Amino acid sequence: MIALPIRLLLFLFLNLLLAPRNLLRRLRRSPEWVTLRLDGAVAERTPPRRFLRRSKVASVAGFAALVDALAADRRVRGLVLEIDALDAGWARLSSLRAQIARLRAAGKRVVAHLSSPGNRELYLASACDEVLADESGPVGLVGVAIERGFYGEALRRLGVDPEIDRIGPWKSMAETFTASEMSPANREALEAIADTIDGELLGALVEGRRIDRARARALVDGGPYLAAEARAGGLLDGVLYRDQVAAHLGVEGQGRQSGLLQGPTGKEARTMEAASWLRTRPRWLRLGMPRRKVAVLTLGGTIVPGEGASMLQETCGATPSVRALDRLREDHRVAAVVLHVDSRGGSSAASDLIWRGVARLGAAKPVVAYFGDVAASGGYYIAVPCAWIVAQRATLTGSIGVIAGKMSLERLLGRLGVGTGLITRGRAAAMNSVRRRYDDAERERLRAEIAGVYRQFVEKVAAGRKRTTDAIDAVAQGRVWTGEAAAERGLVDALGAIGEAVRAAEERARRKPGERFDLVDAVPRPKAGGLLRSLRHLDAALAPWRALSRERALCYADEVPDIS
Repeated sequence: MIALPIRLLLFLFLNLLLAPRNLLRRLRRSPEWVTLRLDGAVAERTPPRRFLRRSKVASVAGFAALVDALAADRRVRGLVLEIDALDAGWARLSSLRAQIARLRAAGKRVVAHLSSPGNRELYLASACDEVLADESGPVGLVGVAIERGFYGEALRRLGVDPEIDRIGPWKSMAETFTASEMSPANREALEAIADTIDGELLGALVEGRRIDRARARALVDGGPYLAAEARAGGLLDGVLYRDQVAAHLGVEGQGRQSGLLQGPTGKEARTMEAASWLRTRPRWLRLGMPRRKVAVLTLGGTIVPGEGASMLQETCGATPSVRALDRLREDHRVAAVVLHVDSRGGSSAASDLIWRGVARLGAAKPVVAYFGDVAASGGYYIAVPCAWIVAQRATLTGSIGVIAGKMSLERLLGRLGVGTGLITRGRAAAMNSVRRRYDDAERERLRAEIAGVYRQFVEKVAAGRKRTTDAIDAVAQGRVWTGEAAAERGLVDALGAIGEAVRAAEERARRKPGERFDLVDAVPRPKAGGLLRSLRHLDAALAPWRALSRERALCYADEVPDIS
């Protein structure tokens, strides 16, 4: 009873101290337009600071917060997005497009300025009211391409024999090392993925540029373009340099008839960079009773055993992931958890440990999964205990299958004159040695082992999705699906952005109508020694799948395609 009056007095005192600063900020002239530069990597959630890594990375969550602030400020006319060389998957770009649509629905204009745009940049910019580009830069709308290399014949010529087995004809990582061309099953899966991404791109052009689908198809097939050609074809609304945008915005009635601007034509609009603008906004402390929390736990990168720390690639270590899951389970302030997965999979043993941590957490409180750009193989496996799964239409997911084996260097070592001495105790003691090939008995053992692991994978998916094992096996076999296709087959519950997953978690955690929650981020943190250990195992950091390693002989991983 005494705590509430003290809290109220402290609240009033602190806001009184803030009043002069906020008054000065309110009297300061507001910009007409806020500018935000999007280039390079765009994360889903704002990443934590990491050793030797850039910490100030743009994120979908940060962009959503900016949209909220802009929508609430009547003095700002709109947002200028400076888009250049985006490094983000199609699912993340879909989330950004949704935020642009939300800002436009709030009555703000959104103008995009592009420099040498490609498919991704144009896909995002098409959600804006107006699209401008540099005169000199090409407009690289060329359509969707999926390219994959096959090294089987090259390895054999070197004297390296890939001895890899898999469950499922679509488990395509094996083909990377064993084949010299794409198999029919692999092509079938990739064709379906390309169709979905192509449909996303065409749909964005149809909606954003107000053209029919046939015209959008013709524009994609006719690229690339010079900027003036793109303007004439309707892909752009204006061709001008970035330093001319403020003058362009200052001309009333310019709109979509801007055309080619050769220089400033009027009074420049007042603009301010987004980070500076956010710092100049009045800020007040809010009085409120402590609320329960919904935590967003991000698990991204290759799933590996142990701490998983790496300087060279993003990894998801089983040990810190389970620690984070246990902390969330034991924290009474956390009412629900959103498990944000962005992983192509990895170690089967490590994936199973994380699965167990998610299952224990789900038994204590609601857990909803959100799949980012990729949640495939082990990335899908760890999420199957969740009560609800949300993905974007362009998310790459599924790949329910197993791959295992080794690279035999026996012929290569023989060519080099390298001998091998072998002493064993146990019939399978040298089974994983790269200095020799499997014999028939060892191949049978390997096959039996991966069949058992695959059966476990299917059974756990079936239990989590409340389906029969036969139904899951029919959509498994290592095939990668888009989020849209996965939803049609019951592997995903809903399509949408991470906000959809947060709302689903809140709905399941709500004790009374109208209860509100604080949204917080949780991140697995490897212990200090993990980084030093990773330096002693550089092969783990340099390769997405350590085919030569005994500790990762069985993998829930696949070569999920990069789509340009």
